[in-house]
Amino acid sequence: MKRIELIARIVIAIVVGEVILVLGTTLAQETLFGDISWHTSSQLELALGGFFAFLAAVLAGAVAYLVVKKATLIPIVILSVLVFLETTWLIQSGRSEEPVLVSTMAGASLILGFWVGTWLGSKLQTTAEN
Repeated sequence: MKRIELIARIVIAIVVGEVILVLGTTLAQETLFGDISWHTSSQLELALGGFFAFLAAVLAGAVAYLVVKKATLIPIVILSVLVFLETTWLIQSGRSEEPVLVSTMAGASLILGFWVGTWLGSKLQTTAEN
């Protein structure tokens, strides 16, 4: 793959992955369950909102992997770093209303979702090639 094409695919994969994550988590946590809050949502709403956010990360990871055609894991690493930085900023700035452990686990579940999605994307791509 030519260098310019690879760089373009990496940038597109990062943007598309982030858009899928943002839209998926917004749909899961704001639209389906009406603005999930640590203080006012039921345990079921919190669990389902977290699960659907994880699924959004899985989809984002799979799509990002397929965009680069398994040439590199750079988009997944960058997406993971972005979630880590955002989670850290939310905790440090006091913008996260839930306990620190919950915020940390939420960020970690998104990162895990990216990597599960990458694995699934690799399986889809291998199946498509055969």
